[in-house]
Amino acid sequence: MVSGPMMSRTSPPDEKFPPFGARITAFTSSS
Repeated sequence: MVSGPMMSRTSPPDEKFPPFGARITAFTSSS
């Protein structure tokens, strides 16, 4: 599960998916 958000965070595509990254952050924070 850490590989998912971690990869997105380090990857530049995060800008292409702003809503996706925010969702992952909220999910990780909630977890």
